[in-house]
Amino acid sequence: MGCGKALLAFCVVLWGWGLTPPAWGAALGPCPQEIHFRQVVEVANDTITLADLLAQPDSLPSSWRAIFRSIELGPTPPLGTQRFIRAENLRAYMVKFLRSRGVDPESTLLVLPDRLTIQRAAIYVEDRQIQQMVTAFIRTHAPWDPSEMEIRDITFSGLPMLPAGSLTHQIEARSGETFLGHVNLSIHFFLDGKKVRTLKAAAEVVLKKRVLHAARPLKRGEIISPDDVEMREIEISDPSRSYVFQVSQAVGKRLVHAVSMGEPLELTSLDKPLLVRRGKTVTIVYQTPGIMLTARGKAKEAGGHGDWIRIVNLDSDKVLKGQVLDENTVRVPR
Repeated sequence: MGCGKALLAFCVVLWGWGLTPPAWGAALGPCPQEIHFRQVVEVANDTITLADLLAQPDSLPSSWRAIFRSIELGPTPPLGTQRFIRAENLRAYMVKFLRSRGVDPESTLLVLPDRLTIQRAAIYVEDRQIQQMVTAFIRTHAPWDPSEMEIRDITFSGLPMLPAGSLTHQIEARSGETFLGHVNLSIHFFLDGKKVRTLKAAAEVVLKKRVLHAARPLKRGEIISPDDVEMREIEISDPSRSYVFQVSQAVGKRLVHAVSMGEPLELTSLDKPLLVRRGKTVTIVYQTPGIMLTARGKAKEAGGHGDWIRIVNLDSDKVLKGQVLDENTVRVPR
């Protein structure tokens, strides 16, 4: 059924919702001389009553106000839609109602608009409000320095229109969210404590930080000195990158691959310098409380300080596992 036909049906069968004259009961006190109706009715509840249509309810006797409140006309229109009642349809309905009360319809003046509009009271959440919600949530929950953080390109899946009432919201981030790069959020809206809508939102979070860059082309295996690097500010949006933020994190470390001039350094590009190379002759140290034994050995693997490598005892040809202490010494536990 089209919208126009649906609204016409609403107008014509007002009493088709179970509101037959016998159900209205006997007359209640003196009849009001005038009954005024609104032109626009905004209803907050799920059901429309006859009292909702009144423009001046306080001018009516209390007994009449009570009976008007008790008469339900039907469900409230869905949010974002309206229903209309033409004057002649509402007048015909009220004539039946008054006659059911033993009242001569000619004795009461019905003040009606040409068309009465019924709509559901709603709260419209604005674009600006969503952006403020998202920005505040990210700034509160992100582990970054707010002065280095920029929140861009906030998007969401349509502005919500919600029933009128006490509106609150709660924002939820996905599990493991880093709050860097593309950030997905769910905004849950609650009306009088009951969840009524969930809105999907997203934003781009960028950090502006100074990170270490190669001051010259660096070769694989080079040990970095302070003159090899410099600090530059960049925008960071990829949480998988492990940039170096302090010179001390890189100086003395060995590059595991070549780095071009001007390229940012990452922790994954750095390793401890090799103290022992494969094939090098080393001193094997066996140490227990009060006893230390040494033997000659040969490294079967390369390693830096603290690394565990395989070595061969040159006296017994036995392969052992030991920890690199310095460029000449490997300790083997007993």
